[in-house]
Amino acid sequence: MATTKTKSLRFKVSPADLADRLRDCPQVAVLTPDAVGLRAVWQEGDTVISHRIPAEIMSEGEIALSKTAIRYIAKVKGDVEIMAEGKNAIISGGNFSATFAQWFPGNHDERKPGDLVAKVPRTVVERASACAKMGDAPGAMGNLCIRGRYLAATDSHRLSVAELDDVRDVEEYLVPAGAVNRVFLGGGDVVEFYRGDIPVVVCGERTVSAPPYGGVYPKFEKLAEEPERATNVAVKAKALADALSRAAPFGNYVSIEIEGDMVTLRAFDPREGSFAETIEGEGVGKGRARFQSRFLKAMVKAAEDEVVIRIREEEEPSYWVLSQTEKMIIMPAAWAEEKE
Repeated sequence: MATTKTKSLRFKVSPADLADRLRDCPQVAVLTPDAVGLRAVWQEGDTVISHRIPAEIMSEGEIALSKTAIRYIAKVKGDVEIMAEGKNAIISGGNFSATFAQWFPGNHDERKPGDLVAKVPRTVVERASACAKMGDAPGAMGNLCIRGRYLAATDSHRLSVAELDDVRDVEEYLVPAGAVNRVFLGGGDVVEFYRGDIPVVVCGERTVSAPPYGGVYPKFEKLAEEPERATNVAVKAKALADALSRAAPFGNYVSIEIEGDMVTLRAFDPREGSFAETIEGEGVGKGRARFQSRFLKAMVKAAEDEVVIRIREEEEPSYWVLSQTEKMIIMPAAWAEEKE
């Protein structure tokens, strides 16, 4: 069907396609024609989100859909036709028609990306983002940081560092981890980071832009360097994950002891008792450190096949190598009274 140029947007769309892509829109989304159909834009505070939606455009213009209208559309069976008429949005399909009021937010412009900074596999970005500090006022550690050839994230207890293949020369680039988490809903396999007055991140069908948190990002480069003296024992990720699961009833902390190629996990709870399990690895070393179980579980979950454990000293950060380019550096916990 030919597209006509009018002030009132009119289109046909699958309710599932529209509702799925707008499922995290909190209030109202403004829809306009795009090369693949529609582009929906909405703003949450300083964060601007846009998402492409496949649709058949019948006439161009714009329309504002409230969260109530989006929820209504999600329940409809079969394709619907949606059009703007005056101050209303009319939704029809089959033998029904529903009218919702339109209201446009003061600012609903999409932020355009500037120069490309890096292209990073989504899985790498997801693992890094999980290590960033979250909460109401996370400070600089609420950001992901691209510095030099590294992508880094930390919450002060652990540090994720990934060496990037496709990165431009950049002194420092910061973007909120929370905003990056929203871009994963775009469904792509690669996350693209762009410069701009405000950073822009793209993944598949979705674009997110948000200003970074203020503060000075920690200097992580020294920690990312290979330790001079350390254990170097590789264990199967599944075997380590199973052992951590069996240690779970015995408290929130697990000690890791390495002797030669044997890795022993120990846990103790004064009410429940104690736990010990030894896993055979590959390599050689000697070391001991105590960690919070939740950080070890998250790290092991991110590993694909094996984890290389590199413990330096009991009080120093320990390296957990997930792949040739990714490292997880975990701060040890203080020893409890049950230390032998």
